[in-house]
Formats: sequence, structure tokens, C-alpha cells
Amino acid sequence: MDESETPITAPPALAPLMVPGLPSRIVGIGASAGGLESLEQLFSAIPADTGMAFVVVQHLSPDFRSVMDELIARHSEMPVRIAEDGVLVEANNVYLMPPRKEMIIRDRRLVLTDKDPAQCTYGQLETVAPAELREMFAI
Repeated sequence: MDESETPITAPPALAPLMVPGLPSRIVGIGASAGGLESLEQLFSAIPADTGMAFVVVQHLSPDFRSVMDELIARHSEMPVRIAEDGVLVEANNVYLMPPRKEMIIRDRRLVLTDKDPAQCTYGQLETVAPAELREMFAI
């Protein structure tokens, strides 16, 4: 077997994280309504089988229905889902944070809670990545 035929394997530090069906990395992406075109371009270019999961934290007004899931789905070969509480984060999926919710990931599951209406921010990407999984997050 020459160099061009060497199989690709996970680096030793990632080997314990490589579980079939679970992502090797969880990529957090912050976006607002003005970021839609960039998200469409990004997901148009990403293959459906990267082994990563993508979590999009939207900075949108809670007063309007978002169609971001439908718009991104037109540009992605991966399933695009509105995040639901308790859902296991799977490889090759895109998860969108729903309006009026806060979201973290615990034990590779999405945990959603109601957002305090008095808060003025529309999303905090930093809070999505828990300390125990920081080595597998890209933000």
C-alpha cells in the first residue's frame, strides 16, 4: 500500500469520540437574518457525509415565524431539523435553535429551555458547547 492508499483514521485524541452515528465534531454557527445568504452558501458547499453535526444558533426576533429551516434545506444534502429537547445530536444533520428557547448540549443531546422574555439577546453561541465536549466543538 503506497501513501495514496493509506486509510484515513481519526487522530488518537479523537478515537474515543468516533462512534458510528455520532458526530466526530459538533460545529456551532451563529447567524442572524442577514446571515441567510452565507448559510446557504456554506451548506451548499458542505458534503452530506462529513461525519459532523451542525448546530445553528439564530439571532432572530421571536415575534416572527422563521423559515430558515426550509431555506437552508434547499441548499443542503443533510437533513435540516428544528432542534427539539432531548434529541440525540447525530452526524450529518443540521439543527436549528427554535425561537424563544435557549439551548445547550448535554451528553450529546440537545437540551432546550424557555428563554426569559426579559433578556434582550437573541442567542448565545458560547453557551451551546458544554465543557465536557469542548474538544469536539468548533465554533
